[in-house]
Amino acid sequence: MALMTHQDRLRITPAVTGDAVWLRITGDLDLGTASDLSMALGDAERGNPMIVGLELSRVEFADVAALRLFVAAARRARLKGRRFVLAYPSRTVSRMLAVTSLDRTFDVRA
Repeated sequence: MALMTHQDRLRITPAVTGDAVWLRITGDLDLGTASDLSMALGDAERGNPMIVGLELSRVEFADVAALRLFVAAARRARLKGRRFVLAYPSRTVSRMLAVTSLDRTFDVRA
């Protein structure tokens, strides 16, 4: 079941696959929607999965608020001995990760 947030600017669809929890993100990741993704990540992490992943192919816009969430989630994952994965980032997200060199830091699946 998808979680619709902030006037449908962001859709988060969770899926559990084995020992992984994936969140498919559709729409905008910005200051206005960051709290929704933060809550969804918290819910995903609660069951202590081995992998927490974000599927980002349908992200239309992302700003520094998204980067902060990615960095924080990756840090929590390291502390808990799990993997944090960014899968199929959209062109917008890929560009942002490359400009900040975070594409070298995160586990990114193209």
